Amino acid sequence: MPRHNKLNEVRRSQVLGYGPGAIVDFRVGDLGAGTISGVTAGLDQWDETARPKGMLHSQSIKEPRLQRKLGVNGFRLPPVNDTEDDEKKDQYIHAIRFPTFLICPSCKIIKKFFTWAKGKAGDPQRHCSECTRKKGNEDNKIYVVPARFIMACENGHLDDFPWHNWLGCKCGIEIPLKLESIGSSIGLSGLVLRCTKCGLTKPMKGIFNKKTFKGLICKGKMPWLKKNSNEKKEFFSEICDKVPVAVQRGASNLYYPCFVSAISIPPWTSMIFKITGLNFDTFFSPHHNKQDIIDLLKQFRDSPGYDAEKDYEKLKKYSDYLADPTKIDLKWNEYLQFTEQFVDDGLDHSENDKEQFEIRNQNVEGYLANYLNKLVQVVRLREVRALANFKRISEPLNSFNPGKKSQFGKMFNEDPKWRPAIEVKGEGIFISLKEERLKKWENFPSIKKRASEINDHYMNQFSKLTDEGKIKMSEEIPYNITPRFLLLHSLSHALISQLSIECGYAQASLRERMYVTEKEGQDMSGILIYTSSSDSEGTLGGLSRQALTKNFENVLKKALEQQEFCSQDPHCVMGIKSESEKLNHAACHSCMLLPETSCELWNRFLDRATIRGTLDGVIKSYFE
Repeated sequence: MPRHNKLNEVRRSQVLGYGPGAIVDFRVGDLGAGTISGVTAGLDQWDETARPKGMLHSQSIKEPRLQRKLGVNGFRLPPVNDTEDDEKKDQYIHAIRFPTFLICPSCKIIKKFFTWAKGKAGDPQRHCSECTRKKGNEDNKIYVVPARFIMACENGHLDDFPWHNWLGCKCGIEIPLKLESIGSSIGLSGLVLRCTKCGLTKPMKGIFNKKTFKGLICKGKMPWLKKNSNEKKEFFSEICDKVPVAVQRGASNLYYPCFVSAISIPPWTSMIFKITGLNFDTFFSPHHNKQDIIDLLKQFRDSPGYDAEKDYEKLKKYSDYLADPTKIDLKWNEYLQFTEQFVDDGLDHSENDKEQFEIRNQNVEGYLANYLNKLVQVVRLREVRALANFKRISEPLNSFNPGKKSQFGKMFNEDPKWRPAIEVKGEGIFISLKEERLKKWENFPSIKKRASEINDHYMNQFSKLTDEGKIKMSEEIPYNITPRFLLLHSLSHALISQLSIECGYAQASLRERMYVTEKEGQDMSGILIYTSSSDSEGTLGGLSRQALTKNFENVLKKALEQQEFCSQDPHCVMGIKSESEKLNHAACHSCMLLPETSCELWNRFLDRATIRGTLDGVIKSYFE
C-alpha cells in the first residue's frame, strides 16, 4: 500500500504476535466502514519505515546471551512514535494488501482489488460503484471487504484462493465471479461460486479437505517481502514442494509466532553494560587495540579514580565467554542463578543492577519441605522476548525446529542482524523440586511407560524412512519427554491457574518458564512463573508476595486440590478427552490448558495424573 494510506494503530505488545507474514484486519476509522486486510511487511521494510536502520535506532535493546543464541547484534522494539509532534511521527510498519480479491457485501461480486472503485486520496478502501449508485447516496458508499478464503502451506507461504480454477470456468480470469449464499444452510454447503458471464456454478463445500488440492503445488508466494526490483513478479516467491491448503483469513493456525527469550541475570545486568550499551563484536573488533578500548571506557565513565583498565579486563572475559557457543545455555545459566549454584566460569556474578534482577530466598519448611528444594521470591526481573521465526498450519515443536518436515516462514530477504523484540519488566516466583524424591518417583516403571508414550509420538514428528527402510531422526530433538518433564509442566499450569485467583491477575498475564533437562551434570527441576506484560514497569508485588513461605504453602495445597477433579472426569483423567492430541495424556480445557500467552510449549506435554495419580492407583502422584 502507498505510504500515505494510513491504516490504524497497534499496541507495541501486540506487534510481535502480528509480525512479518501475519495477516491483520484494520478498520480505517473516520475514512469509512470498510475492512482492510494486510500482511505485515518483512524486516527489510521495517528498517526503511523506522529509521535510522539497525541498531542505530534509539528504540533498540541488548541482551548479550540472547544475541549470541540468535546470532544477531541486538533487538529492535516495534516502532512507536514517542512525540506528539505530528511532523515527527514517522515511525510505522508497512502492511501489504492481502488477499487481493475483495467482495461486495451487497451484490456478492468478487474480483481483484484494483478493479473496484477508489475513494479520495489517502483512502485505501475500495467500494462498489454500482451498488453505491443504486443506493443513491455517494456519501454512504458500499465498501467491499476482503475475501474469506486464502491458501497457505506449512513452509510459510501465502496465496489468494484460486477462485477461477475452483469454478473451472473457461471465461477468463478477468471475468468477475459471485459468491452467493443459497438455501438455509449457513456452512460451506450453502455457499456457491458462480460465473457472471456463463452462469457456471460450483459449491464451496469441501475446500477445507486436505485431499481437495492434492494435485496443486504451492507457488511459494510471500507478499510481505519486498520484491526484487529486477523481477517483474507480483509477489516475491520461491520454489516450494508443499501442497497448499485452504484456510479462513482469520484462522488461528495461519500464524504461529515463535519466540525465544532470556532472563537478564548477573553479571549481564552489570551497570557497565547499561552505561556502554556494549556490542562486543564492535568493541573488540580487530580495528580496536587495548588502549583504544580503555580510552572509550574513560569517555563512558568520566569520573575521578575510575580504573578503566580493570573494566577492560572484565569486559574481555565477558567477550571471550560469549565467543564460545558451548558455554551459552540460556536456561541452565538462569537455573544456576535462581538456585545460587555458582560455577567457576571466570565471571563476576556479584555484579548486578537490582532494577533488572533481584531475588530473595524463602524458607522451605513444614509441608513444603517434603516436595520443594528451593522457593525464591523474584522481586524484580527483566525478560527480553524476541520473535525468531513463524510457522503456519501446524504448531512448531520449538522456536528452532518446525518439525513435520516443514520449514519456518521467512521474515526478511537479507538478514538485518537484528530481531524484533519486547522488553518485559516484572516479578515472579521460582521453585525447584526435591531432587531425591523426584528421582525416586520418576523411576517407577508405570510412570516411565506413560511418559514414553508421549515421547514416542513426539519423536515421530522428526523421523523419516531411509532408502533402506530404516527410521532416521531428521533433526536434533529439542526435548526428551520424561516423567520429570510432564510433572514440572503440569504443576506449572496448576500453579498459574491458582495464582491467577489468589493475585487477581488474568491467566493470560502470567507466564511460565520451564527449567527441566536430564543432560549429564545438568539436573534441573525448576519452574519460574512471572508477570508477562510489557506495558508497565513491573507490578505492585502481588505475585511475588505469594512466594512467602506461608502464602505459597496455601497456593500449592489449593492448586493440587483443584486438579484432583475435573468436570470432564473420568474421561479426562483416563486420557480419553486428549485422544486426538497425542502429546498430552490427562489434560483438557476444563483443567490443565492455559491461554497460549501463558504456556511456552503450546499446551502440550501435560498429564494431570502426575500430580493427582490415576483412578486405578497404578500411577502415583509425586505429591502422594
